Amino acid sequence: MRTGAAFCCLTLALVSRALSVNATVLRVPEDFTSIQSAITAATDGDTISVAPGNYNQVSFSFGGRQIVVRGRYGGVWRPILDGQDSLGNAVYFGSGEGPAAVLENFVIRRYRAWDASAVRCSGTSPTLRGLLIEDCGADPIGDIVSGGGAIRCTDGASPRLEDSVIQRCEQVFGGAVYLEDDSSFTCVGTTFEDCRAEHGGAICGYLPDYVSAQVTLQGCSFHLCRAIGSVDFHNNWYGGNGGALYTYAVTTVSGCTFDTCGAAFDPAQSGAGRGGALYLLGESSGVADCEFRGCSGRSGAAIYGWSVASIERVSIDGGSNVNGAIHLASGSCAIETTIVSDCDGEGIHLAGGTATVACSDVFGNVEGNYGGLLADLTGIAGNISEDPLFCTDVFNPDQPLGLDDDSPCAAANNGCGVTIGRHDVGCDILWLQVSGRVVDFFGAPVE
Repeated sequence: MRTGAAFCCLTLALVSRALSVNATVLRVPEDFTSIQSAITAATDGDTISVAPGNYNQVSFSFGGRQIVVRGRYGGVWRPILDGQDSLGNAVYFGSGEGPAAVLENFVIRRYRAWDASAVRCSGTSPTLRGLLIEDCGADPIGDIVSGGGAIRCTDGASPRLEDSVIQRCEQVFGGAVYLEDDSSFTCVGTTFEDCRAEHGGAICGYLPDYVSAQVTLQGCSFHLCRAIGSVDFHNNWYGGNGGALYTYAVTTVSGCTFDTCGAAFDPAQSGAGRGGALYLLGESSGVADCEFRGCSGRSGAAIYGWSVASIERVSIDGGSNVNGAIHLASGSCAIETTIVSDCDGEGIHLAGGTATVACSDVFGNVEGNYGGLLADLTGIAGNISEDPLFCTDVFNPDQPLGLDDDSPCAAANNGCGVTIGRHDVGCDILWLQVSGRVVDFFGAPVE
């Protein structure tokens, strides 16, 4: 048995080495005049190395090849695929490509037709890495239905996006990313900036056709992403849902930051303005280790949940709502070690289902800390209602919300003996702002 196992391992190693030895680097424009011609000449395992420069109105397909198409350098030297507002996709994955099909180190901009996305994935699972996608998609106004200004996934696709930036993209559904036909999406270490749509300002899995789809967001940041609503041809105004994310898939959100995201709503319209940051309709979804600042929406300025299972180690500070910074509509949700503070509305609102809250700090919310079917839980199960004493760097307000040494949310200062919220004590800066007051390192007020 040991001899057989050793032989199998040796065989796999030799095959891997052979593929590595036979892999070829094809250069654009030195060896091939276009990216597509280089791809056509490539075989599995090859790398296409694209020199810096502008590549205008290009559109290419991987054609089922498990290859790497890479900008030769990263950062400001990435090659630019400029659609110049042209119709069509920049890159298409539609022939069974898997994770070994990699698109890396490109700037993709101005693919702006109403039905176009910068990257289209149909039944495929490529890896997208180190991309800057900007100014793609179309204005989300009117009755035309389309989605995914930057990335569109259909037919059970499952791409992975890593270490990228998507900014100023817009569509009707999913300003940056649109998922349909039971498509899944994994996103790691990516920033979404100023994206907008009617539903899912950054990401949308709109239709309830999910069987096994999953959405996973890890270590991502969302800034100024909005579900803005629309005006139809009869001048009727409609609000939107899910300022950052709208999905029916089973969703896991961890280590993410949401800043000034929002879901617009008409006061006369009850069905809009849900989920200023997250609008989660998938069962067993969870949110952990996340931070929400200044997000707004009628119901769930930070989180609107339908059958959300868990919310833990979350910090929510500020923002505007009518029915809760966290709004739970159905199912059974466990909220633990979470801060909800200083919102212009309710803290946690239970509209249906059941919820438990433990070791959390719900404080200073203008319309009440708890609402709907949820009684005031202060003093029960380790819950408190005290100023969390958040601190931020005066000179860099985008820094994470740390806790002052004296914060009741610090593990040493509460009955649960755990850190409440996303971040631990972390005010080791010269000047800092604690709950609106500017103080020096020693806690003395700064004039």
